[in-house]
Amino acid sequence: MLEPGAMRRAVALLALCALVGVPTTASAACSWSAKLHAKTHHPKANAHWPIRVTTSLHVRTSAYYQFVFGNRVVAKREINPKSDKPGKKRFYFSGSFRDPTVTWPKRSVGIPLTFRVVLHNKCGTKKLNYSVTVRK
Repeated sequence: MLEPGAMRRAVALLALCALVGVPTTASAACSWSAKLHAKTHHPKANAHWPIRVTTSLHVRTSAYYQFVFGNRVVAKREINPKSDKPGKKRFYFSGSFRDPTVTWPKRSVGIPLTFRVVLHNKCGTKKLNYSVTVRK
């Protein structure tokens, strides 16, 4: 059991941390946001559709793509499958990345899909959704 003076010091320290803005838990220190940027919701089939992903944290973050139809994941793709390191499949970045080579197949024309970028780091997982209907 803590003596009364020690309890008062602990409460005062927590109050000081809150006043100064020092996070008192790991989850408070890991508040982060992410955004997916693309030029259009109607990309052309068999043409490059550049995207950019930005995060508010500059920590090692893994990323991959999911393609969603009717709330079901119908495909998953790694971002960097042609790596120079054998066995490495997951793509990692810090802060932001660009992918100028996302290409939609011709068979996806006219189908309402959701392009999803899944991000994971020490602070948790975020799913960035972007609705897409591919055109000819």
